[in-house]
Amino acid sequence: MKAEGHAVSLFCGTQTSGAERVDPSYRDRVMREFRSGVTKVIISTDVLARGIDVPAVTLVVNYELPVKGRRGEPDMETYMHRIGRTGRFGLKGLAVNFVSKWEQRSLDIIRQFYKCDISQLDGDCEEMSTILRKLR
Repeated sequence: MKAEGHAVSLFCGTQTSGAERVDPSYRDRVMREFRSGVTKVIISTDVLARGIDVPAVTLVVNYELPVKGRRGEPDMETYMHRIGRTGRFGLKGLAVNFVSKWEQRSLDIIRQFYKCDISQLDGDCEEMSTILRKLR
């Protein structure tokens, strides 16, 4: 994404312990840059699925659906926190899930659990761009 000219920050690891512990000053810098518009994209693990509050977020992309346990069942709470980063405070946003054929069952479970409609996009970036423009 950087090679294509996008301003991107990478944020992964755990918040509190272990070798992947994120330095609080690094987290603060990444969030300050994102909030101020210096970076337009954050690529992150679930460490940012909770606790960030940036009203300007209009798009969340799930590269894969969150799972829990060895059986790979969808993690409903994490899913809600991830997509909840967009459309905050009554604003509108778009959440996109990249779903493999192996994840289709999980997506169906999420639909049923939240009693919601999740429609399939044809994969055209222009379609997403049009949807996002209509949200503004």
